[in-house]
Amino acid sequence: MHSAENGWHPAIYEVASGGASIPGEVYELTPEDFEKLAAGEPPHMYPSHVILEDGEVLTAFLYPRELVEKYQWEDISDRGGWAAYKAGSQ
Repeated sequence: MHSAENGWHPAIYEVASGGASIPGEVYELTPEDFEKLAAGEPPHMYPSHVILEDGEVLTAFLYPRELVEKYQWEDISDRGGWAAYKAGSQ
């Protein structure tokens, strides 16, 4: 997980191996609510399946790894998740 755009939003991307487990939030949405959420996400973010520790597969919004690496955004994978990072950076 990276802090994109100087802390504007989180940026996570899929890796083939050696990834990090990060805390997150799970919401149950109607298809209409999902579309509204997707429309409000930052540019370049896209929905993709992720596998939770218990094996459940859900949809999360990911960010292109190429952009994270291009801008060298801070890696915050070990900061306890996005909410913990934001609480500690204020």
